[in-house]
Formats: sequence, C-alpha cells, structure tokens
Amino acid sequence: MIKNYINIAIRFFFRNKLFSVINILSLSLGMSIFILINLWVLDEKGYDKFHENRNEIYRVIVEKVEEGQKKQTVRIPPAVSPVLKDKYPEIKNATRFFSDDVKLIKGKNKIQSYGAFVDTSFLSVFSFEFLEGSNNNFNKDVTSIIITEDIALRLFGKTNVVGESLNFGEDLIFSVAGVLKNIPANSHLKFDYLVPFDILYYYGLPNPLWLEVNTRLVTYIKLEKGVEKKVLEDKIKNIIKENNSEFQADIFLQPFQEIYLNSNYIGDFEGLGNKSHVYIISFISFLVLIIACLNFMNLSTAQATKRAKEIGLRKVVGAKRRHLIFQFVGEALIMAFVAYFFAMIMIELFMPSFNFISGKELQIPNSSLGFYIRIILLIIFTGLFASIYPAFLLSKVNVKDVFKGQIFSLVKGENFRKVLVIIQFSAAIALIAGAFLVNQQFKFLTSKNLGYKKEGVVYFSVKDNNESYKLIKERILKYPDIKSASVASHIINDVSHYITIDWEGKDPNVRTRLNTIFADHDLIKTLGMDIVAGRDFDKMIHSDTSEAFIINEKLADILGFEDPIGKKLSLLGRDGKIIGVVKNFHFKPLTYEIEPLVLTVIPDERFFCYTRLSGSDIQKSLIRIKSEYEKIFVGDEFQYYFLDETLENLYDNETRLKHLINIFTIFIVMISIMGLFGLVSFIASTKSKEFCVRKVLGASIYKSTRYFMFDILKLVLIAHSIGLPFAYYIIENWLSNFAYRINISIWPFLISSIITCTLAIITISLQSIKIAKVNPVDILQYE
Repeated sequence: MIKNYINIAIRFFFRNKLFSVINILSLSLGMSIFILINLWVLDEKGYDKFHENRNEIYRVIVEKVEEGQKKQTVRIPPAVSPVLKDKYPEIKNATRFFSDDVKLIKGKNKIQSYGAFVDTSFLSVFSFEFLEGSNNNFNKDVTSIIITEDIALRLFGKTNVVGESLNFGEDLIFSVAGVLKNIPANSHLKFDYLVPFDILYYYGLPNPLWLEVNTRLVTYIKLEKGVEKKVLEDKIKNIIKENNSEFQADIFLQPFQEIYLNSNYIGDFEGLGNKSHVYIISFISFLVLIIACLNFMNLSTAQATKRAKEIGLRKVVGAKRRHLIFQFVGEALIMAFVAYFFAMIMIELFMPSFNFISGKELQIPNSSLGFYIRIILLIIFTGLFASIYPAFLLSKVNVKDVFKGQIFSLVKGENFRKVLVIIQFSAAIALIAGAFLVNQQFKFLTSKNLGYKKEGVVYFSVKDNNESYKLIKERILKYPDIKSASVASHIINDVSHYITIDWEGKDPNVRTRLNTIFADHDLIKTLGMDIVAGRDFDKMIHSDTSEAFIINEKLADILGFEDPIGKKLSLLGRDGKIIGVVKNFHFKPLTYEIEPLVLTVIPDERFFCYTRLSGSDIQKSLIRIKSEYEKIFVGDEFQYYFLDETLENLYDNETRLKHLINIFTIFIVMISIMGLFGLVSFIASTKSKEFCVRKVLGASIYKSTRYFMFDILKLVLIAHSIGLPFAYYIIENWLSNFAYRINISIWPFLISSIITCTLAIITISLQSIKIAKVNPVDILQYE
C-alpha cells in the first residue's frame, strides 16, 4: 500500500510540474535559510562551552556610582582575587587575567602578541589543552611563559620548545613552560601567551592594591559545586568598600556562559556577540521556514479542484479518510525530503558568502549525529506542518459534491487561506521596512560627524619603543605627502582610561574619575578637532608639556565655570591649568553618550602614531612610512590601520545584522509572492466559471482583472496594518540600544508599502489576465 501511495505522489508531482517546482523551491529556500542560521546560532551559543565545570565559573563585575550615574565595569582592583580565594571557602579557585600586548622575540623573529598576566591557577579554572609541557612548570618560576601552538611555530618553527627561552619585550628573558593548542575560535578569552601575574610585583605593582586600575584586569572565580550565586554575592558585595573606604563600589557575579552574548560593561573584551541579534535572526529564520510551509498549504489547496475527482474515486472504492490523510501527509514528507536535498545544495553554494557576511568559518557538521537528528526532525516538522491543513481539508471532500461538479466543501476554507497570505505579507512588509531602517541606522553610524576628520588618517603602534616615537615622527614629517603626525595613548575611538582629577572649587570629599588621553602637541591638529575656547598645546611654551590641560565641552559644562580657561586642574599628582576647550568628539562607539574628557601631554604614555596623508598617492605614502619604521624598529613588522575602517569595524555586529536582514528580506518577499500566486491560482480555479460568464455578458479583460485584483489587494492592505506597527515596535526597541540614533520617519514604511503593493499587483495581474483570456466555451460547454 505504501508503494502505491508513493507511485500516486510521484505521478501527481509530474502532472503538476509548475506547482511542484514552486513548492519544492519555496521549501528549499526556507529550509536552507533555517539550517544556515541554526548553524550560526549554535556557534554563537557554543562560545566557551568547551570548558569543564563552566557552570561553576563566574566573572567579577564592579558596580559604582559616579556623578550620579551607575557604571558597571569588568576592571577590578588586583587585590580582590586573592582575598576572595582565601576568605571564602565557597570559592574553589580564583584567577586574574591582566591583558596586554607585548613583543615576543626569538632571534630575528619578532611578533607583536596579545596575551595576559595570570595567576598560576588560571589553567585550573579553565580547560585550555596543553600540547607540550604542563601547568606545573608554570607554577615554579615567575619568569616562565606559556605560548600557543601558532606562536611556537612562528618563533621557533616547532612546538616541542619547553625549556627554551625567548625575549618578552626588549629586556626580559622568559623560559617556555608549555605550549597550548591554539585557542578555539569560540572562546571569548583569546591570547597568544600567558605569564605569571606575580612578576608584576617585581616591577612596582603595589601589593595589595585596592584602587581601580585602568588596564583590562579581569577576575574570574570558580565555585564549589552546589554554591548558590545569590547567597555568595550577598557575602562578597562590599569587599572593596571594606578594604578601601575611598572606592565606593560593590561587586556582583556574572555567569561565565553569559559573557559572550550578554555583556555591555566598561572595559570589556572586543568582538563579543549580541544576544538580541541572536534572538532577532533566529526569529526571522523560523519565520522564513513557517512562511514556506504556509506557501505549501496555499499551493496544495489551490490544487483542490484538480484532485477532487481523484479523492472521490478513491472514496468510492473504499478509501477511508485516514488513508487519504496519510496519503497527503506522505506526499508532503516526500516533498520536504526532496526540498532538503536541494536545500543542502543551496547551503553549499551559499556557505562561502554566508561565512563572509557573518565573519565565521561555519561548516556542515557531517560527523555529528545530533545534527542529523535535528535535520530529520526539521523534515518531519516541515512535512507535517505544511500538510496537516490540506490533508484534513481535501480528505473531507463529499463524494456526491465531486460528481455533481461542486466543491463547496473546499471553498469553505478560503478565509483561512487568506489569513495565510496576510501573515506572509505582514512578515514581508515588516522585514522590508526593518531592512530600510537598519540600513539607515548603519549609514548614520558610519557617516555621523564624530568631531574629528577620520578620512586620510593612518595609525600604527609604537608601543614599548621608549622614545623612538619621536624619531619616527620626525622622519616621516620630512615627506611633503605627510601633512601632520601625532602620538597618543589610545586608539581615538576606544578611550576608557579613567583617572582621578581635582579642580578648584571641587568638593574634596567627592572622588571624580574622568577619561583621559595622553598625547603630544599635535593630536588635535592631526585629527582635525576644533578648539572652541582657549588654545591648542604649543611646543614653544615649555609649561604645556607638564602643566597644561585641554578639556572637552562636556567637562566644561560639569565644571560650571563661566570661563574655564586658566582654572586649576590636578591629575596624577600634576598640578596645572586649563588652556583650552575642544569641541565634543566621540571617543567611544555611538552606543555610548559623550563623556567628560581631559587631554594632557605625558611623554611616557604614547602608544599609537597617527599620520594624516595628503591623499594624492596613499600607497606611496605608506611605503615611505614603512621604510622609516623598519629603519627605526629593526625586525618589527609594520602593521598599519586606516582610522575610518577601524571605526566601521566597531559596528561589526550591526553590519552583519544589516546584511542578514537584507538577505532574509529578499527571500521572504520571494516566498510571499509564491504564496500569493498560490492563492490567486486557487481563487481563479474556483471562479473560472464566474469569469467566463462575465466575459460572455460583455465584461472586458480590464474590468475582470480589476474586480479580481481589488479582492486580493484588500488582503495586502490588511497585512500593512499588522506588519508596519510590528516593524516599528521591533526597530524602536533595537534603536534604544544606541545613545545616538536615527529618528524613525514615515519613508521606510511608505517604500515598503509601495514595493509590496507593486509586486502584488504584478502577480495578480499576470494570473488574472491569463484567466480572463480563457475561451468561455472551454469552461461552460458542459453547463
């Protein structure tokens, strides 16, 4: 019997090639998008899951109130970690992660590497895998170092290097205690090397230190099994205030597994994900699959009149309703399986582009049993969901109605099919409007005036090179195509360097910490900032090197002076005066509001060199800079970055969301048009006699088409009343994450309406004209 059902299904597919192709294409598109996004979501949610006992690991977060605002930061006093470990038995282990980038040198090989100073318990808390050596060697000597497989190969050309030495920076010599396998791509903790935290004490770090630090010193703890997070948080909440009354801050714990997708703290790691984006993309991919299934429903019921006699005959010869339901569900499952086959072909074709857009290296996990179980469930779900309504509708056909040429029992479900089209077009309309708004916000982020001129600026690192930055600056400025150059302590779009400051008239009992940039005299000129009061730093005025401060407008407002120029300011024990006010500029991503800022000249804190190029021949200018760089920093690799590209990279998550929504929009519109085609086809099949009668009575093709079109366009208009408010609600919530954002206008919604209505009119017109041209004799000859 099953063989007979399969034969019937195959014959039906080939007799109705157009509808079969549309059904398979629609399901294939829906399934391919759904599978690709699920691979992406699994990768996003899979971050840090390779660590054993990850459920017991937490990160310590500092919460403080400054200038009436609550601030949460991952930066924590160094003394917190050992006290937590020693004082609270609920804490099994604790470790600090003090990230830094240092040059690793072995002979002629020099690599600028990113790593961290960590406690020796670090590799007991986390499950990074050794390739060579062990943690025991790391514990024995503060001048030991653990490197990754990649660094070992680049420095030594091999991985069995335990016991060998290398230079850590220009002066220190470390012994390799172990080689780790390369850090997995799905780890939020990324590093090239690890060195013992205790070596910092040899070089002047106070112990204990309960003051807040500006570097990325992060603390992780590992709890004993069964310890409740909330109970422990209540115990440790006041530990900083108990040990330093001047630093009024609380601490709380963030679950380790939430760090990648659920963090927005000051000083956090770069490249973290976004939980709301995962939810948005997951919802849309599921919506695409559901709409593809709704298409199947519409197209299947559109074939009702063609299958009515088949159903009637099968009932006459003894087929029960359950047999017919089984037949239709089976056909849908076969079609879903065929659609999956084509979906996998599409995935293979789409995967390189999708990886480029998402910034990942996703692959089909062919060796994963769990993946194929999910695929089987997907096929079953798709087949059942797509067929359950058509199966029950078609199987209840009345035999007498069929042989009388009446199919009223099928037409009764017309309202439900109209609802399906409304759902499809609501989604399409919402996505089109959403795509326009997301693109507008992204354009706003990348084109907003940031308060400085980002175009034509190239920067590179001069860290750990003593005063060689003066020489590189002097050398490159001799070329006429280098307009200006400057050195500063930070990348200009990522400043989170809080320093305690005092000013005349300030309440001495109030501790104020503000963002600070250490620069030379030419930073404001090189970046094209505007001085709105006072003057810029001047090399000819000796006191500007040690006693001068420039503040931004935000800080000027906070100070409250009618004229801040000449007012006294104290920072890092340096007393000086305000010589100028710079116009507010964005030194953080646009998700943050502009904060108060101080610029001052401190020679020892200059890590980045900025150069403004003339723009006539950028490549020639870069070659000249590289040549001078390699003469001064012998053996160092010259790595440069364009400031405008760096600023765009700040919004990688938004860029990926934009591209994915654009793709989804195209596919969901395509599928919705297919669904509309199905509804139009169904209505045409049930109203063909009405059309012919109208034609016999003198109705023109235009009048018949207009009558038919108006009935369908009402559904599209209803879809607008659902889709547009939904799009507004979602986008408004998404935009609330940005301190600086676009104002939602009517134009994206209007454009969305025009696009969907135009596509609907074209689809309806083509089908209705085809029906209106039918010879009435062919339809009415037996009436």
